[in-house]
Amino acid sequence: MNIFFHHICGKMTDMSLKYNKKTRRIINRCPNIQHKVKKYSETDIDEIQGEYDKYMTHRGFVDDLGEGGPAHQVEQDPDNKLVFHYYEDGELKAYTLVRTYDNSPSMTGLQFCWDYHKPEMSLGKYSVVREIEWARDHGMKYLYMMAGYEKTCIYKRDFT
Repeated sequence: MNIFFHHICGKMTDMSLKYNKKTRRIINRCPNIQHKVKKYSETDIDEIQGEYDKYMTHRGFVDDLGEGGPAHQVEQDPDNKLVFHYYEDGELKAYTLVRTYDNSPSMTGLQFCWDYHKPEMSLGKYSVVREIEWARDHGMKYLYMMAGYEKTCIYKRDFT
């Protein structure tokens, strides 16, 4: 396994922190990225909504701005939502919204958005590494990545 979980619905089996060369490259491309994990209730919704809007604009979905954003994703069960924030020089550059479960040691990705400020960083891949670390450190046995769509999600197969 490249990191320590199976893609989509696999069990995290290797709890050691031994990264392969490919994963080390992902981490090294983001030397100035700081990450924080907050409960949804402690998150500045306007801040992540701004990031969502940048993402939607970049992807060409301007007509859909405001629909399906971070507030929409937490209408049900907001207490079990976490937000992974990714900052560069104190400015939010990406976030991932995830759901945890009271009755299962697992976590499901719901929404990832970033502003594509430096595409060469592959911030989406970096976020997966950090989310895996967090899940492992908090006793999660399963990490379900968000659905894959288009060619832009082919990278998820690298984490099997």
